[in-house]
Amino acid sequence: GKNNEKKRGSSTIGSVVGNLLVESDHATPFLKKALTDAHDIWLNKLKNIFIEGQATGHFSKALAPEHMARVFWAHWQGALLRAHISSSSNELEQSLNECLDLFA
Repeated sequence: GKNNEKKRGSSTIGSVVGNLLVESDHATPFLKKALTDAHDIWLNKLKNIFIEGQATGHFSKALAPEHMARVFWAHWQGALLRAHISSSSNELEQSLNECLDLFA
């Protein structure tokens, strides 16, 4: 229904980048580069969030922030797919909580 479309449409731009990275091919190198750059920017933003979270004690220092960012990104992309398949935003919240619990 319209509510589910609105919820799916409000996902972060990161999901668009991830989807386009998967769908783009080598015939459009300029697009692949732009998407790779956007992906790297997102990972860097996530890394900085984890660095800040480690400094404030919200996240464990046992894992490198770069690793946490990559794991979170992959986990989030999977959650977006599951939410799309199930048409439920509950998947996103559950996945977010599970992933962040891994880093506590």
